[in-house]
Amino acid sequence: MSCNLPFYLAIPLLISACGGGGASNVGVVVAPPATPSGNSCPTAAGNISVAKNTLLKNGCVYENTFSIEESNVTLDCNGSTIDGKGLLDVGITVDSAGKPLKNVTIQNCELINHVKNGIYVGWDLADSQKIPSHTRARLYALTPQYVTIKNTTVYNALRNGIYLGEYVTSATLDNVRVLSSGHVGLYMDSATTLNTVKNSTFIGNGFAGGREAIAIDASAKNTISNNTFQQNSLAAVTLYKNCWEHHSTDPNSFPRDRKSTRLNS
Repeated sequence: MSCNLPFYLAIPLLISACGGGGASNVGVVVAPPATPSGNSCPTAAGNISVAKNTLLKNGCVYENTFSIEESNVTLDCNGSTIDGKGLLDVGITVDSAGKPLKNVTIQNCELINHVKNGIYVGWDLADSQKIPSHTRARLYALTPQYVTIKNTTVYNALRNGIYLGEYVTSATLDNVRVLSSGHVGLYMDSATTLNTVKNSTFIGNGFAGGREAIAIDASAKNTISNNTFQQNSLAAVTLYKNCWEHHSTDPNSFPRDRKSTRLNS
């Protein structure tokens, strides 16, 4: 399959046959949010597992990764900050680890300075290890469903602000601000579906990779409504399907078997 060059519509929406294109314009780097004046909260170093409803202390700065691996859990940051210091890969992960995981809420958080993603949602296992072993229905059942992210800011992730991994279903972003991501503000990977992005703001994303605010990559039936997009490098929203262009160099790469469609805008 050959890759067509992307083309622009009259609105800042890009539809492309293949992903990964760059752009000559560069997103504007947004001034960082104010750092809370309070001291860092005393916590154990490294990863913190969140197995039940958790309320963080207001005004604290946490230098940890918070991992959610259980259903029916709310992580309420209560206005505190999770700071990766340019050293931690991810601020918050929702990883099903190959078992059913649903009804997770992340709210009132500020995540800054992470190397990969401010927030990651998915089953963090290579496609080559999970796709051949499961039916499509089983893949959906073993990947996070009904994850809600609300009233949350993600700033200065060096790659993607928020990443929805393959087969994530029915995630909702409501009143989320994604600022100054190096690449994509919100990435919806292949076979994600029925996700909603509303009442949210995307500013200055794509400054390092010439990318868009929201990438919809072989992802279907999503709702994108009542959002604000400003000064993102490539476009506000792109819909595309990768061409399996890395199959010769990446053994974990699998072809996308779905088209990108957007349910509402």
